[in-house]
This record gives sequence, structure tokens and C-alpha cells, in this order.
Amino acid sequence: SPSFSGCVPFEVNFENLSKGASTYLWDFDDNGATSTETNPSYTFKEPGNYEIKLLAFGVGACNTVDTAIIKVAVLSNNDSNKASIEVCKDLSISLIPTFAIPGASYLWQDGHTAYSYETATKGLYYVEITLANCVYIDSFVVSENPFGGSSFEPNGFCPDESISLTANEDVVDYYQWNDGLNVASRLVNKSGMYWVRSFRNTCVHVDSFLVAEYQNYKKSESQIICAGDTIFWGGNYVTKDTIFSSVFSSIQGCDSLVDLTFVLKYPSADTVQVILCNGTPFELFTGALTTNPGIYTKFDLTSDGCDSTNSTELDYFPTPEFLDIVEDEIIVKLGYSEFLHVSTNSLADSLRWTPATYLDCDSCLSVEVTPFHTTEYFVVAKDLFGCRMMDSVLVSVDVSRNVFVPNVFSPNNDGNNDIFKIFTDKGVEKINALRVFDRWGNLVYQGKDLTPNDANQGWNGRYKGRDLDPAVFVYVAEILFLNGDTEVFKGDITLVR
Repeated sequence: SPSFSGCVPFEVNFENLSKGASTYLWDFDDNGATSTETNPSYTFKEPGNYEIKLLAFGVGACNTVDTAIIKVAVLSNNDSNKASIEVCKDLSISLIPTFAIPGASYLWQDGHTAYSYETATKGLYYVEITLANCVYIDSFVVSENPFGGSSFEPNGFCPDESISLTANEDVVDYYQWNDGLNVASRLVNKSGMYWVRSFRNTCVHVDSFLVAEYQNYKKSESQIICAGDTIFWGGNYVTKDTIFSSVFSSIQGCDSLVDLTFVLKYPSADTVQVILCNGTPFELFTGALTTNPGIYTKFDLTSDGCDSTNSTELDYFPTPEFLDIVEDEIIVKLGYSEFLHVSTNSLADSLRWTPATYLDCDSCLSVEVTPFHTTEYFVVAKDLFGCRMMDSVLVSVDVSRNVFVPNVFSPNNDGNNDIFKIFTDKGVEKINALRVFDRWGNLVYQGKDLTPNDANQGWNGRYKGRDLDPAVFVYVAEILFLNGDTEVFKGDITLVR
């Protein structure tokens, strides 16, 4: 529906656009003013919002009566209106001008240009409404109603009791609880959230209560009383097992029961017997070490705080057996063997040699040792008490080199000194290489991995299938010994025929 606006007096010429009607009725919404003209004119002399209705009547039509509506806003010029409004505590209010006129401008006292104005503060507010040449002023006196707001209160009750919840406001029109009750105070015996609304005029105050069900507390404690001691408690001298019960009020005001039990404890006296192998040091309570048998006592407190005596009776097993390596120290030529002998009276069954390297037996009373390196050997045995007995011997290896290289040989097939070969003792594992050079540096013989002292391994004086003439040659021999050492031997060898 179309709308129009203007200032008092506001004359409006209405144009009837309906078709097929025979008669019309215009209702100007102004104290019963009407017109039956087809296109009437009407002057609005008072400000206001008017809803104009046109009723069109037709005979024989499908709709005998049809209605059209036009809205007209009329603003008074140089006029004003003043209203008094209350705002409830902790709430805000929206100030609405008297006229809502399309096309009009709104200017509030602080420069806001919106149609409405939101505030929670008391004071004087006004808005200037402008339309064409018309100006209308609405004033609002806002006062604060102290009634309203909200409160929150945690609370609780003890078991088998209840608590009274009361609204904080007493001068009210009526009350409304969250479960529908309409009273100022009530009793509750269930935990949960409760709230009540207090109404006065148009304002509402809300009280909230968080209700908890408290618990009765029961606590049991115990205290040790040592035999022979006396404790004064609750007007009584306590010397034995006793229980006292006391009732207190908790911080929530509920009953609390505390049981205190006195437990009688006796002094502790423990003795531990320790038997060690002869010569084994024992650590005393003080941290010191001793090898002297006897009784050692420590005075202390038990975990309960009573006297405690801890004694250790220290003793040592007898040593009727003996174990001895007969040889104090021996020297063995590399590649050769010696024997080690053990003297004992009853420990042979548990005897062990360590390390077992180079030994022919690790549990025998007499062992053959063929060492490649100097080694200290230990023999260990246990007596009938399980005590360990030990002796040791150092076996040194003589690694002096016994290598003989001849300086002349006669390869004439007479069966005597026909092969140039190297002679060694048992300390050599093998000859890695033997090379022979003539005086011009030519390699005339090379042998590898030769066995020492072997009559068939060496140089026969031939080179490239022919016998060489008598001469002086140079040899270089690399020899590997049993202990892993290698050594190079150099020299001259004379060939004679």
C-alpha cells in the first residue's frame, strides 16, 4: 500500500484507480470522517499516523466489496512532546519517537541519527524530527528505578536437614520461583540451582541460589605409644591401646566424627649372624670396615619411633684347606713348554685355572703351558664352606730369536749342503718369504710359506733351469714367529761348486 507524509495542515488529493465498481466509500481514519466521491480531497489538521481505507462496491462482481489501504503520516510543525520513562536497575531502555514517518530525519541530542535510542542512564533525552519544512521535537525524561538487577548466592545443607531460601526484595508485587511457587521464602532439601523473580511495576529482580548437600565427615587417625611411655590426652593418661572419639562441627556446620587410636608398640631388638670367608672385610653400621669377629650393636629408632637395638654377630669360617702353586715364577722359551703344579689337600674337585689360554688342561693339578706371550695364571678353588681360595704364578716368555742362516752352500748333488735353507728353533711358525738376488739385483730365487729346517725347502742354486756359477748372492728372509711377530733377516750367501 502506498504512503504519504506531510505537515499540518496536510491536504491530500486521492486518486481512485479501481475499476468495475459502482460506488465508493473513503474512510480517512480521522474521527469518523468519510467520503463517497470517486476522487476526494481531504485535509488533515492534526498530527498523527493515519490509515486510509477505500471500499469499492460492485454489483454482480465476483467480489462485491474490495478494499485498498493508504497510509498517511502527518507531522505537526514547531510542536513538541515530553514523556517520562523509568529504566530498571541493570537494564537499558529503547526511546521511540512519537512519529515513525517515512522520509523524515532524526537527530538526537548527542548527534545520533537513528530512529530509536538505547540508554541505561537517567537524564533528559530529545530527538528532532524533520520532514520538509516541519520540525517536531520529542523529549524523554528518563529516571532510574533502583529495583531490578540480580544476585547469586552459593549455599548448602547438612544431611537429613533442609535450608531456607529467601528472596532479597520484600516490597514487590509478586514472586515467581523457577518451579512455579509464588512465595518469598521456601525450604529445600535437594541440591541444585534455584532462582526467584521479584516483580515491582515493570521491573524484575532475580535471586539465584546454588544449593549443595554437604557431607558429614568421619576421620580415623592413629598414634603410636611406645611401651613404658605415657601420653596425656583428653584429660587421661594413656599407656596402652586406647580409642578416643570426638565430635566436631565442620566448616559447613555439619557434624564430624574423629576417632583417635593409640597403638602400643614394643622396643625392637634384632640380632643377625653373619659368617664370612676368612679375610673378607665387613662394613659396620658406621661405614667402617673390619675383619675382626665379634658382636657389633647399633641403637636406633623403629619406623614407629620406638627404641630399636640392631646387633650383628660377625664370625669367619675356619680354613683347614690350603692351595698353592709350587712354582713361584717360570720363564719359557717361545715355542717350548713347561709344567705348573698345584699343591692342595682337598680342593682338587673345584679347581679352575684362568686364563685357560696356552694350557693343556684348565682343571688339572698339573698343567703343561706353551705360552706365546707372558701371562699371569690364577688357580681358584672353593672350600667346603664355599669360600674362595686363589694363588697365581707369572709365566714369562723368552722371545730371543734363534735363527741360523748359513753363509755358504754347495749344490753339487753330493747330498751334503746342497740346498740353501734357514734353520730355526720351535719359536718360528714359518718363513713367509725367502728371496735371493745376484750381484746385479736380479731375483734368482723366491720361496713363500716355507717350513723351517726342511731339507727339501730352499734354493738349489739353479736359475731358469740351469746351474749358476759360483758367486756371492744376497738373500732377504721374512720370518713369522709364534707370538705373531715378524722379522726380516738379510745377508750374503756364497755358492760354491
